[in-house]
Amino acid sequence: MVLIAVLVSSTTMLKAQKPSSSSDLNSETSVNTGKSENYQLFTKTVKPGKLEIISEVKNASTEYWEFSNGVKVYLKPTQFKDDEIMLYAFRKGGYNIHKAEDLASAENSASLAYYSGVAKFDFSQMNEFLSGKKLKFSPFIDEYYEGFSGFSSIKDLETMLQLVNLSITEPRLDENAFNDFIAKSMVSYQSSQKDFNTLFNDSVQQVLYNHHPMKPIRNKEYYSSIDFMKAKKAYEMHFSTANDYNFVLVGSINKERDRKLIEKYIGSLPVSEKNYYFSPLYASYAGGKLSKVVNCPKEVGMSRVYISFQGNAALDINTGLHLKAIAEILKDRYSESIIGAKNDTYCVNVDSKIDNYPQPAYKFTISFDCVTANAEKLASTVAQEIENIIKNGPGTNDLQQSKANLMKDYAKKIKENDYWLKTIVGSIKNKESILSENEYKSLLNEIHEGSLQEVAKQYLSGENKIEMILKPSI
Repeated sequence: MVLIAVLVSSTTMLKAQKPSSSSDLNSETSVNTGKSENYQLFTKTVKPGKLEIISEVKNASTEYWEFSNGVKVYLKPTQFKDDEIMLYAFRKGGYNIHKAEDLASAENSASLAYYSGVAKFDFSQMNEFLSGKKLKFSPFIDEYYEGFSGFSSIKDLETMLQLVNLSITEPRLDENAFNDFIAKSMVSYQSSQKDFNTLFNDSVQQVLYNHHPMKPIRNKEYYSSIDFMKAKKAYEMHFSTANDYNFVLVGSINKERDRKLIEKYIGSLPVSEKNYYFSPLYASYAGGKLSKVVNCPKEVGMSRVYISFQGNAALDINTGLHLKAIAEILKDRYSESIIGAKNDTYCVNVDSKIDNYPQPAYKFTISFDCVTANAEKLASTVAQEIENIIKNGPGTNDLQQSKANLMKDYAKKIKENDYWLKTIVGSIKNKESILSENEYKSLLNEIHEGSLQEVAKQYLSGENKIEMILKPSI
């Protein structure tokens, strides 16, 4: 199997992640009081790991390293930006390996570490120490993966790698810092109760997953269930070893210049004798056809239409690219039939997504905001445009324009560090190779009106359609 770069799995967490806060470990917003500037962050002596395997990743201009501790590193040097190194480290795991009653504590375990600092530096001291550095870094834990993400300048790469090492070997896990974070999160939750996006996203999640206990809403009950000792135990479970880790470094990385740093801070990470893998509790999409109106406070003032076609089926890359082409066609059609018709409608978003882990799944979504009086009419317009493709296929001009749009987008993205980070991570997660530019063009050119119509019939039928409309009426 091969991976088309634009079709990688969910990548919402591939940029430097951190919990929401008015202050963070970001040198550009921190104030240096001078209290920590004379202290070293990394003071212990470690034995650098032995680099045992070096090979090339096909079609990615990327070098693969494997160390004696089993940790894998992927290095993608680019010249897209003068001074940017992006890092993303991950392995399978995630908070969904925990019981539902422990999920909130486990999900917030990375925040516990983030707001506690590392080694002898608490959170405030870390901000002071990092002041003046071009660096962002944080641990993360999502449903099915855990790890670290960040970026730095060339000069500050060593500090970022030190933070990776210390987050595993010397986390602080401070109870007072964690309780303060939870208290602030509760205040933030209370202020978001009339937020349009929060209301809608929570409603969609509950419908899509049929109120599954592993898909909780972040409400008062959720935050009240968080326990420091459970979060501490979860962090130690998820982050105390480096078994099965993949590190991806993209940008101003230099294999010769930075090798010793990677050997020291990554190659020396501790691993356990047991393989690290836990089977997650999987929440599947609700099946079948569903239409639902969600009421919300009148103060919201507008409606949102959300239409989704989804299922737990494995799609090959060719089918995925067909769905991308359909999305491009519909974007153009909706710009005329919905936005162009002056329906007081904002941008129409059309997107398709394929996941291979922990279960194969696909989702094709259309969403937009509009005045409430037009919501049902415009939802019907969305359905008519899709039905037209199913019955009649796309027009030749529509198909050619969609291919041109996809190729233009591809040509732009392959010159961005973020794109390559997502692409390499996606290829590792899906155990699929990366297509060359010529291979991508070839697959795109093979799409024709009949093949696209067949894909629309199979995956965009009413049998797997979920339609939701948020209405301000309470």
